[in-house]
Amino acid sequence: MILCLLFLVPQDKFLLGCVFWQAETSHKINSLNSIISQHGGELVQEYNSATVTHVLCETQAFNEFVQVMRDGKRVVTLHWLNDICARKMLLPPYYAIHLPVPFKRKEDCTE
Repeated sequence: MILCLLFLVPQDKFLLGCVFWQAETSHKINSLNSIISQHGGELVQEYNSATVTHVLCETQAFNEFVQVMRDGKRVVTLHWLNDICARKMLLPPYYAIHLPVPFKRKEDCTE
């Protein structure tokens, strides 16, 4: 016998069960934390492979990147978070801008 349980998640809590870690802290943590928690998710300050499900970053140029990929975590940008919050639906990255670029952008173009 197959037992199938369907858990209905309220539409506004579509991030329920998602634990985010922000690899690059260039953005305001407080506003990001309120957005994530408003939709049922959690933002943690330190990376823990047992609890973190999603890593937010703009580039792949951070120390823990290789470990995060080995751990099989979903690595996405704030553009992805913005788009799924607008749709109120947890979706995999579906645009190139949802994935971090492999290098840091130079601020000064004179070099």
